[in-house]
Amino acid sequence: MKDRYNNPQPLSPQEWQEIAGHPTIQEMWGLDAEQDPAQARQPFCYGAKFDFMSGSPGYVGDLFVLVGDGLSAHPVVVCRNSVSKQLEVLDF
Repeated sequence: MKDRYNNPQPLSPQEWQEIAGHPTIQEMWGLDAEQDPAQARQPFCYGAKFDFMSGSPGYVGDLFVLVGDGLSAHPVVVCRNSVSKQLEVLDF
């Protein structure tokens, strides 16, 4: 059995929707409120989900890595806040 903490997993349609609905991501992708976020990500974005565990301070939870179709750009890292359960954009 694969170790789920070290291997990427696909994002569900609901996770794509939630990530694409985040205001920071919408701004980065040039989305407006009327646009369907799930449609907007295709075909230019790749994503992977990890069940992330850090050593210290001990974060455990969803970690998403998003990469656009330009390999020169840095990936976007999004995690789920362990207390509020809201998505946070960590780096872009």
